[in-house]
Amino acid sequence: MRVWFDDPFSALHILSWIALIISLLLAISGFRELGFKDALGDLESGELKESGIYSNMRHPLYSSLLFLAFGAFLKGPSLFTSILMVGVIVTLMSTVRSEEEANLLKFGDKYDAYMKRTKMLVPFIF
Repeated sequence: MRVWFDDPFSALHILSWIALIISLLLAISGFRELGFKDALGDLESGELKESGIYSNMRHPLYSSLLFLAFGAFLKGPSLFTSILMVGVIVTLMSTVRSEEEANLLKFGDKYDAYMKRTKMLVPFIF
């Protein structure tokens, strides 16, 4: 924890704080748009969200976790934290792919069209 505040104006720490702030903003936007009930897994009666943050990206809450992990990684890069970061990426991508398959089954062509016009985790990039 002490490395989080050592040399607070270094490039890595500034990038880290930017990633952590992006993480927070994505989480707030995703929860605000979805509501806590749907965001926490009660999607049986849910509908496809295409407004707000969801008009630019399909998985802002997973993206928030990715930016959180990246921000924490930048606070103390090492072999160990690099391995943890790779684990986070693999786990998140596996979860996202699984959710996309479930959404394709549930929403069909509507979700397929949505996938074609939005990015998965980072607007305009990926």
